[in-house]
Amino acid sequence: MRSPRIIVTGASGFLGQALLNCLAKEDVDVFGISRGHHPGLIHVKTYEDTPPGDILIHLAETSDRNIANQEGQNYEKKAIHIIKNLQKKGFSRIIYASSAVLYGDDELTPRRVGDPVVCNDTYSRLKLNCEKRVLLEGGAVARFSNIYGPKMSKKNVVGDVLKQLNSQGPLRMFDINPIRDFLWIEDAVQALAKMAINPVQGIFNIGSGEGISIHYLAKKILKAAGQETRKVIPTYQQKKISSTTLDIQETINYLKWKPSTNLHEGIKNFSNRK
Repeated sequence: MRSPRIIVTGASGFLGQALLNCLAKEDVDVFGISRGHHPGLIHVKTYEDTPPGDILIHLAETSDRNIANQEGQNYEKKAIHIIKNLQKKGFSRIIYASSAVLYGDDELTPRRVGDPVVCNDTYSRLKLNCEKRVLLEGGAVARFSNIYGPKMSKKNVVGDVLKQLNSQGPLRMFDINPIRDFLWIEDAVQALAKMAINPVQGIFNIGSGEGISIHYLAKKILKAAGQETRKVIPTYQQKKISSTTLDIQETINYLKWKPSTNLHEGIKNFSNRK
């Protein structure tokens, strides 16, 4: 019996590179697809030209919410057009990378699959639309929390802290009170690999299952950098609750997966490897 042929779009990105490294250890044939020219990856002008295979892991959308919202309907139409064409390639199953932003940020309790979703911008509307298309054809959806690790984008809260480590004085953050769920990159791709190798369908929450305030996160990074005496000062402070944490128990039970790297270990690893 031949190994399944797994196709990964967006393979040159932060999540894509880590996933290829993870799948290389499994008994599968994996092919990375990118619009850029990178050694070992298949170059395409558009992801509509992605070659066929058994399983598609679609990571090729931007993870930057601001970029998607700035481009608006043009970005949304293009992304939906691409996934429609990918569905015509004959994959037995598509795994779609979605986001925990769909749960909104108004609840302190960890969010479960099946909880109400919030679509209040282009990014969240696109994610929900693509989820529905994939699920209707028997695919699987990974709703990711905030993923961090080496080679990550600098356009996020972790990057905001890191770029200030070379400065002096207080560390300034936009808002230090929001609570978020942070997941180490290698834990994230191990979950994706299990979703690919096992014939799973439906939505899976992929996160740490632990809510961390931005202030706590910043202080942890400062301590790892030997700068624990620096203060963390907000430049803005909203009055309403802002919390997004994932309940991952169903994912743990179904995939036989759970995060192995806690925040302390992840930041330590990040500091040593970035």
